[in-house]
Amino acid sequence: MEIVECYRREPIIYNSDEQSSIKRSGVDTLVVTSLEILYALIEFLPESEQDWLKNCKLVTVSSRIADIAKSQGWQTVILSSKADNQSLLKTLLS
Repeated sequence: MEIVECYRREPIIYNSDEQSSIKRSGVDTLVVTSLEILYALIEFLPESEQDWLKNCKLVTVSSRIADIAKSQGWQTVILSSKADNQSLLKTLLS
């Protein structure tokens, strides 16, 4: 017998109230650890909210994600030294 562990990612469907509540709650920094997350953020908010989204600080873990985020219009992209929680927290607090 062979055991194979796997999982499947499925996007969460939010309604418009949930989308706008993020902006109203004062979120100004986002942590993005994959391109999938980056593209999901872009698709998550309507065009009318894209300026707010791309003015949020973006903390990421790879130069590839950082470069793509900048090409998508993000103003402030911060690269964490590592992808582990401790490094991400250190980056967020600096």
